Amino acid sequence: MLTMERTGRERPALREVFIVVTDMSGRRHALAPSFIAGISDADDTAMNACVTLRTGAVLLITESLDALMSRLGACQR
Repeated sequence: MLTMERTGRERPALREVFIVVTDMSGRRHALAPSFIAGISDADDTAMNACVTLRTGAVLLITESLDALMSRLGACQR
């Protein structure tokens, strides 16, 4: 059996899943779902979405709200 003694300096590995989105300028962003405050339609066409981060920053994304919600595994009505 293998055991490991912790000295207090080790930190557990971050195992959060990230979602990669592309903004309107072509930049890619890897977002932790826990960092997303909200997602909404960006316009009347529902082809793009706005992602609001917990910092208050807003990203205009080249993906629909429904597509983002599906990738996040969120419940939809």
